[in-house]
Amino acid sequence: MKSTTPIVSLLLLLTPLVANAYQVYPSTGHMCKEQLLDLGSYQYVREHADGMWLMPWNIRSDYLTQAEWAQVIGGFKSSKMVAEINDTHMNWDSPNPHPKQLITALDAGAEVHTVMAYNEGVNGSVLTQENIDHFKSVYGGKHKIVSNVRRWTSEAPFVFEQLDGICFEFQIPEKFPGLWDQVVEGILWADKNDKVTYLLTPPGHNDYHLNRAYIKAYQKFFAYLREKVGDEILKKDTLIFCPSNYSIHKTDVQMTPEVEEVNGKVLPANTAMGAAYWLLQQPLYLEK
Repeated sequence: MKSTTPIVSLLLLLTPLVANAYQVYPSTGHMCKEQLLDLGSYQYVREHADGMWLMPWNIRSDYLTQAEWAQVIGGFKSSKMVAEINDTHMNWDSPNPHPKQLITALDAGAEVHTVMAYNEGVNGSVLTQENIDHFKSVYGGKHKIVSNVRRWTSEAPFVFEQLDGICFEFQIPEKFPGLWDQVVEGILWADKNDKVTYLLTPPGHNDYHLNRAYIKAYQKFFAYLREKVGDEILKKDTLIFCPSNYSIHKTDVQMTPEVEEVNGKVLPANTAMGAAYWLLQQPLYLEK
């Protein structure tokens, strides 16, 4: 019987390797109905984003109707989604404890594979042990569970080693010196421990709508990650960027458009979708 080893080896050499890269899950935003429903203003992002980050306010407040929400979700090529759920949104004593935003998203066709469970106002929104046990009792085995963190402390691993990953929430530009170092520490810990990392990255509440400050700072942050984390981790799909917009009335950094004309050149816009567009255009991403 002839050995097939040389043939198998040749096939392996001829088979192209599938390269991963970081993912991009733009936020569904806050108080920006008209911009979200203007699907043409972020067409490239809708076609190429890996998924969506569901912020609950637009749904819980009925700011978007079910039909409008279905229109937004249906406009994305990928229906994958992470849903934010505050502990106070859950009906823990009910046989159907799921919050309104999760039910609405699923009914509108979203593929919710992960919940970002948090407890606003407690431990910087990091879950308590009781919270962890509660969320695992409902979503364990059905959805992946991550939680929020705003500061990476020595206590953080105790929480996140029980979960599937972290959501590091921080402002762009850097809110105070050393915060981005903490983000790097969290990313490195997550990578070492086979966890996923979501980077929930809104603009700060200053004048970041002026002089393209938000998009420029996002580009600076990305370069910082390449220096401190390295391309090996950036080329993994376990690192997910989530450019977001919490309230355009506070920041004046809009959700859309994804591009704008500056001095006769078409550039990524100084918006949440502009940051997503820029991330999707990077060679590290396009290589995958």
